[in-house]
Amino acid sequence: MKVTSHAVLALALSACGLWAEEEGAPKPGDKQVNPKDGAELVWIPGGEFQMGSDPAERDRLWAKTGWDAYWKKYAADESPKHGVKVAGFWMYAKEVTNGQYRKFLAANPQWTPERIDSKLHDGDYLEHWKEQSRASKDESYPVANVPWYAAKAYAEWAGGRLPTEAEWEYAARGGKQFEYGTATGEISDQLANSGGGGTKPVGSYRPNPFGLYDLAGNVWEWCSSLYKEYPYRANDGREDPNGSGARVLRGGSFDGSGPALRAADRTLNNPSSCGFCNGFRVVVPAGVP
Repeated sequence: MKVTSHAVLALALSACGLWAEEEGAPKPGDKQVNPKDGAELVWIPGGEFQMGSDPAERDRLWAKTGWDAYWKKYAADESPKHGVKVAGFWMYAKEVTNGQYRKFLAANPQWTPERIDSKLHDGDYLEHWKEQSRASKDESYPVANVPWYAAKAYAEWAGGRLPTEAEWEYAARGGKQFEYGTATGEISDQLANSGGGGTKPVGSYRPNPFGLYDLAGNVWEWCSSLYKEYPYRANDGREDPNGSGARVLRGGSFDGSGPALRAADRTLNNPSSCGFCNGFRVVVPAGVP
């Protein structure tokens, strides 16, 4: 992996809504650092993949793993499995941390728990930050209990946006149609933080083939997308930032188990919800605000 020499310039110009590429188009493995919050981004090359899963695939997986058949019904919204093309984009290598989120709040006091519009969050947001203050939790842990509205505001402040549901799954599959967003596409205690016990510092496990960490476990990650039935179509209203309805979360969390950690798994929550496992990361499309 190399760090491009024009990294700082490119990200500084994101405030103007554009990415400067002095040395031509980015290449797989390129990295940049966002001076706004210090986050590392990696370039995810565009491509096509199979999004979702089909019943036969789920039957085989459940039989292989011995998972309780009860949980299979929650995977029905992954069908039909279908091909999706994704353009290249920059993505935060790791989930946004407590330390980075504090920088955002310092620069945007209207999003602090004491001042945010009550319509944009539920009560857990304030309680979460009281807890953070009392515990002085390590800044390298992923931020959680964040409503979708605040995650969206952070992404815009950082010069990007939340990933679409398709971008997220494409990134998690690592360019290899992996079952899980881990280093090997498999799941175990050595590959992802799950099964209880709380969050861990971001990047505690090996990255997937794209150089992305914690796309299985640690915290659920908000996507830009409204929750709608498949097939995924970016132009059917689901990517309307002002649309009403539940938004998608992906990746499972430290509190989850195998079925929820799969790259294809999808769940939803009210955008004002501050679930104790809800976090996020940021993407920046090349050449797009």
